[in-house]
Formats: sequence, structure tokens, C-alpha cells
Amino acid sequence: DDHDEKALRREDGPIDDHDEKFDSCVDDEDELDQLREQRLKQLKQAHQEKMDNVRRGHGSYTQIAEDEFLREVTASKKCVVHFFHTDFERCKIMDHHLRTIATKHIEAKFVKIDAAKTPFFVTKLTIRVIPTVIVFIDGIAKERLTGFDGLTDGLESGKEDEFKTSTLQTWLANAQAIEYDGTADVIANDSAALTYAALRAKMIRQGGCGDNLDDDDIDYEGLDEDEASTVLSPSSSFFSPQQSILGAVIS
Repeated sequence: DDHDEKALRREDGPIDDHDEKFDSCVDDEDELDQLREQRLKQLKQAHQEKMDNVRRGHGSYTQIAEDEFLREVTASKKCVVHFFHTDFERCKIMDHHLRTIATKHIEAKFVKIDAAKTPFFVTKLTIRVIPTVIVFIDGIAKERLTGFDGLTDGLESGKEDEFKTSTLQTWLANAQAIEYDGTADVIANDSAALTYAALRAKMIRQGGCGDNLDDDDIDYEGLDEDEASTVLSPSSSFFSPQQSILGAVIS
């Protein structure tokens, strides 16, 4: 081994600078090889985990039924569940942001479930406000977001629906649901131009009624500054009368 070679050289005579440099290079190459192997192993594991997550439905945002709930939240290490109501517009705003995030963060599963059709889990999880987002890790509910609580900090009154996707990303990262440092993975759709109100205004301009707006049907291109600044007041008919600033209380 290396120690025997050094001992033999000592018996033959003094070690010169060339021998020292040779030994150093050998040690460095061995260390580099170990680092390469370790890094390659990590990349293979990360790739396999990504493929496994994709097979579990990660990378998309889907609706599930009550009888699918337990299977979904336990099949993946990290699962984000949005409890929504079809009549509440703020649930559609949450849908818009979660759908965008889901395609960018395959490390977590993103699903939504109709609270009106999920009475058992709504009671079990003591859900009182819609929308509610719950983060499950290893099948255990770890964190919850009630309404838009904490997402609207710093926004003007009446503009609570204009929070950015990155704000929700940060909340999810703090809840350990996704990996996000606030600078990487910048989302192109993260701007006031893509608030739900502005999107509805665009649909109206293009000839649609704008009611019952479904995020799947929205064309995100071509919003101008006027549309970007369009914000509907919470007191308008756009909002359900039961809704508060943060969310709708379930009766």
C-alpha cells in the first residue's frame, strides 16, 4: 500500500520533492474518485426518487374523492391537500397557485378534495374555514394554511387576492413540503398580471362571462397593464357573501 511504498523509499534514501508531490497527487486522485462515486450515487438516487414520484402522480394537481384520501396522503412522503368548495372563488385562486407550484415541485404530491363531499375528514381534521391547505408528511398532518392567512401580509386592503405564487411557495417550504429558497425556481406566472381578478377581466374582454372561471381554461398570455392592474373589490358579486378576507367559514 501507500505506507509500504513510502517506507521502502525511506530505506533507499531521503524522500525528494518529486516523491512528496507524487504521493499528494495520488491521495488527491483517490479522494476525487470517491467524491465522484458519491456524487454519482446521489444523482442516481435523486433520479430514481423523481421517477418514483412521477409514477405516484407528482408533478400534477388532481382532484380526489373521499375514499381515495388515505391512500393518497400515505402513498407519498409529502402530500399537500387543498380542501375546497366549488362555490367559493378564493378556492379557485388557491387552485391557480397550487397547480403552478405542483408542476415545478415534484418532491411533493398536490391534490384537492371537495370539502362538501368529504364530511368525515373535514370533521376529523377540524376544518372550519375554506380554503384550507394541509401538509402531510409520512401520512401525518404537520402544517395547515387557513384561508389566505399569512399570504396577504403587506397587501393593500381590497387586494388580498393579489398575493404571489412565490409567497405560497415560501409557506410550503417553511412547512417542509417543498424545497424552495425564494430565489431559485422563479415562476414566470408569478406576477400581479395573473391574479384571478385580472384573468377574469381578460375572459370578459374576450367575450366570455368570466363566471365560474376554471384555471384549466385560462390563456395566460397577452395580459396588458390595464388587465394586470384590474382588481375586483371583495364586496362585488365576484365573491360569495359568506366569504371573509381570509376564507369562508363552514357552517
